[in-house]
Amino acid sequence: MSSQRTKSGPRAGSAKPPKHGYRRKHGRRGTNSNRTWAVVIGVVVVAAIAAVIAVAAGRDDGSTAGSGSAQSGSATAHETGPVSVAGATLPRYTGPTADDAVGHTIPTLTGEGFDGSRLTIGPTGTPQVVIFVAHWCPHCQAQVPRIVDLAKQGAFDGLSVSTVATGTNPDYPNYPPSEWLSREGWPFPVMADSTRSTAAAAYGLSAYPFFVFVDADGKVAGRATGEVDPSDLTKIFDALRAGKPLPTASGASSSAT
Repeated sequence: MSSQRTKSGPRAGSAKPPKHGYRRKHGRRGTNSNRTWAVVIGVVVVAAIAAVIAVAAGRDDGSTAGSGSAQSGSATAHETGPVSVAGATLPRYTGPTADDAVGHTIPTLTGEGFDGSRLTIGPTGTPQVVIFVAHWCPHCQAQVPRIVDLAKQGAFDGLSVSTVATGTNPDYPNYPPSEWLSREGWPFPVMADSTRSTAAAAYGLSAYPFFVFVDADGKVAGRATGEVDPSDLTKIFDALRAGKPLPTASGASSSAT
């Protein structure tokens, strides 16, 4: 009888896991946890490497601009483009008084829009305004919304209006110009100047923004730079439509180098 009780003791006690068995089970849980952390860390490292490769690829294909360009992801393939010039170029603008370009026929520019479409700026047989803007120029950024408002008010009625986006540089702020002007609701066609600012040089640009007022015969009636007050612009437009001498005007501007 005593030998039977001795045999039953271990069987009853075996219902509780022995201590060394518990340590082995705990050890397996620790191994699984370590493996889990290893997998997580591996995934993070792979993701980081992929991000670095993506950034490098963006720089290589030109989709990423320099440090000052918050809008570079939406740049088109035509932020700048080739521009050809036919006719005599205008003298560099030095101020509203005694402008040597007045009376000279404007040269004809042939280039591309931001969508790659062909654009021409030249004599049209109607009075016109040619506006040059640079995306990084703070005075252009201030003036563009005012011009948009004038357009909404009908101030440009009876005038042909063309725009040249010039001085374009992907390393400068507010790039690309196509996104900037679209965001502002710019209502006029825009020619993308070349990387050498061929169009700007042909019209004698010396500062931004730059206005060239052209009569119905295709000759320069006047030029102006800077943040020209909207009321002054309205007076200029009225005189231009009437074929009368233009009042002079100017405002704060960014110098062209």
